[in-house]
Amino acid sequence: MKIKGIKRGQVIELIEAVNIPDGTEVSVEIDERQLSTPEERQARFQAWLNEPSEERQDLIEALEEVERERRLSAELARLRLGLLQASTSEPLTSIIGTAKGSFATPEEADQFIRQERDAWES
Repeated sequence: MKIKGIKRGQVIELIEAVNIPDGTEVSVEIDERQLSTPEERQARFQAWLNEPSEERQDLIEALEEVERERRLSAELARLRLGLLQASTSEPLTSIIGTAKGSFATPEEADQFIRQERDAWES
């Protein structure tokens, strides 16, 4: 079981209720990341990046590739949107009846039905 708490003086105050008997011995694990400020963590990370290492160079190259792909994806989306806007200058209703076997107006459909009925009667 993992429970979070906050230290206040010599007391650790649990954030959520725990159903264990009083006097039960518990272990406490301290998240060391919370002991340093964001600036200190950033400085340690920057120092780590600046140290020459093949693994770090691989990480940097992978991150640069991810950034390139993100930018290309954004550009592609922008271009697709531009093409979509350019190709949709006509309303979508303009394509009604243009497919084979479809009718642009109810009158055309009625005329087709009449012709078919007339062909059955002959």
